[in-house]
Amino acid sequence: MRPELNQEYLRKILTYDPESGHFKWNFNKGARNKSPYAGTLTSYGYIKILIDQKQYFAHRLAWLYVHGHWPEGFIDHINGDKADNRLVNLREAKREENCRNVSIKSTNTSGYIGISIDKRHGCWRAQIKVNRKQIALGTFQTKIDAVRAFNEAAVFHHGEYAIRKIKHNEEMLMKEFGHL
Repeated sequence: MRPELNQEYLRKILTYDPESGHFKWNFNKGARNKSPYAGTLTSYGYIKILIDQKQYFAHRLAWLYVHGHWPEGFIDHINGDKADNRLVNLREAKREENCRNVSIKSTNTSGYIGISIDKRHGCWRAQIKVNRKQIALGTFQTKIDAVRAFNEAAVFHHGEYAIRKIKHNEEMLMKEFGHL
């Protein structure tokens, strides 16, 4: 049985650059593989590296390479780019924290995260998910007020993991109204 990959063996076969987030092989991979960089981009946007016939996510390997141990939970890409494995873009996260840092859902019709139109009453509804439960933040006459309510709740409940959602909503407000 093959022993689990450890930092010592990883550093023997690969070099990780924390500034760029790239891995390079420490040996020639042969004529077929002309690139010194290790890994391939998956259809889901992650980089995977094949080591001893086993696939590993590059972001998890980066954590092992730098910290000397496998992450206990998930590794969150702070900026949302799954292929950006720079050390400053990686943080250890629990499942719920990792889920908070996702982009807008494809079913979203308002263009804003946490905001929907209540067609029956002609107002905007703000809601947020906390600990797997949907919390209604209220209904609002304007989209701007609904977005502000969501953003405030996101900061309160999700802290640093809400940054991408808030930034998205603020960019949408600027685009639509020219101000926040």
